Amino acid sequence: MHDTIRVPGHGARTFLVHLPGGGLADIRYAVTRFRSRADGDIVPVHPEGSNGRGKPRPTIMTLDRVRELCPGRDEIIIATGIERRDCGMQAWGIRASGIGYDRRLRG
Repeated sequence: MHDTIRVPGHGARTFLVHLPGGGLADIRYAVTRFRSRADGDIVPVHPEGSNGRGKPRPTIMTLDRVRELCPGRDEIIIATGIERRDCGMQAWGIRASGIGYDRRLRG
């Protein structure tokens, strides 16, 4: 059985999806979001509705909601199965993944 994941329309340069381990084989997932900065750092993002203080905690989502996740250009979404830790999904935005990024050293 193939897992269905929301994909961008034709011509959209949005994201790269990686399904580690067993893929999306669990019912509930702990979802953590990260943002990539221009200097190369990757920092965790506080979930919506939080006050932005302290350490960001994962959001618990069902399988249907995880399949609908679509990261922004500079966002990374990591969903890890709660019952089965060996399954999950990583979705990387186009800027966060570095695809098409022109790396030049300036001296």
